Amino acid sequence: MSMNMHQKDQIGATLIIFLVTLFVVILPFLNLSFLLTSLLFLTFFAFIILQINLRWGFFLFLILRPILDFSSEMPLFEVGKISINLASLLGVMIISTTLLRIPSNMALLKKAPLLKYWLGFTLILILGTAISFNKTTSISELIRMLTIFSFFILGFIVTRTKKDAFQIAKVILISTMIPLLVALYQLITDSGLTLSYQDVPNRLFGTFAHPNLFAFSLTFSIALSLVMFLVSKKSSRKWFYGLLLLVFTFFLAQTYTRGAWILFVFMILSAGFLKLHKLLVFFVVIFFALYMIAEPVKDRVNSITTLSPYSSISWRFNLWQDAIVYAKEAPLLGHGTGVAEELIQERRGLQLGSPAPHNDFLKILLENGIVGLLAFVAIFASLSKILFSYFLSEIRSKKTSNLSFLVLIFLCFALGLYAASFGDNVLKATALQWSFWAQAGGIMAIIRKK
Repeated sequence: MSMNMHQKDQIGATLIIFLVTLFVVILPFLNLSFLLTSLLFLTFFAFIILQINLRWGFFLFLILRPILDFSSEMPLFEVGKISINLASLLGVMIISTTLLRIPSNMALLKKAPLLKYWLGFTLILILGTAISFNKTTSISELIRMLTIFSFFILGFIVTRTKKDAFQIAKVILISTMIPLLVALYQLITDSGLTLSYQDVPNRLFGTFAHPNLFAFSLTFSIALSLVMFLVSKKSSRKWFYGLLLLVFTFFLAQTYTRGAWILFVFMILSAGFLKLHKLLVFFVVIFFALYMIAEPVKDRVNSITTLSPYSSISWRFNLWQDAIVYAKEAPLLGHGTGVAEELIQERRGLQLGSPAPHNDFLKILLENGIVGLLAFVAIFASLSKILFSYFLSEIRSKKTSNLSFLVLIFLCFALGLYAASFGDNVLKATALQWSFWAQAGGIMAIIRKK
């Protein structure tokens, strides 16, 4: 056993030396800006830490992903037709690390809830890549989905105690800080995204590629700050997390992302009805105040119920009707992993607006057919069932542990995530998906033991 450990250390040290040498040799040929070079150094440093200490490297990757989201449109180099950016490089690093860790944790992973559903969905994604009309796009999407699966696996592996599960939550909150500071700068300098055709002023996006991606990540930070507020015993910590909760909510409002607002409202309402009745009353007052005071917020909310021919709701309905027709052409296995946008653009053109499906279930149906959709739904259905069963067992035992608060809020957030996925591209929010499934892995590890 000691010999095996010694051999693993030697292999790890050799790998690190090789990567450092390769990095030093290749870097001068990339011709990158100072910002990208600095972020590349930081990414490489995180990968070294990941090889030395899985837990701390895992945490560092969670913190880095939101910071690097904007770089998804800034390629470092190309491998064939595939463009590699910092975010995708981070993904390749996490997949390779996960694959190396699986053999030594096989006995543990066999007991992981949801694993068989994730494996089934992954096999369907691989099949979808094989039959795709655009292999390059499909490979990129397959790799992205594998990074999400990897964070579920690593979250499960690194979590041994309830403290570990809450530590993941704290790291996710930390990961929001730098995007929040950048969003504050955008708010002060009026340098956010302004959509003149929708009359939406200064939409904040932080370090993310789009305000919607920032907004969905903020909703998860709101959920976790609420958890930490509920479980904190010291009044100073309660004040801190309560203030953090309000700050996140304020910045969420400034993104003007209705899908994220729906997710937030759904989470609060469901948590309020299930257990947190005082919280429900408090946030109903907050929602009403924001609606009455902030005119842009009122306009965005009103537009949800406005079914004029030019509203975004009517546009979505038209898009979905067309997309369902395309899905019927390949109902069983779909057109290929990750090709939904390309398919819609090819058939509808850009003159009718964004080719993104704005419905994750429809996206999966288009790309991987009915088989893929059933596998996708099975993951979320199984997750919800496990979380709800645990929450019911806590109620029956008349106990209110810290973990029960985490499970409750996470369950409500997950249900809200499903609801938002019917009207937005939530699956495309990679930073949120990394955090969500890392936390899911941690929670599943503790529930399995209980």
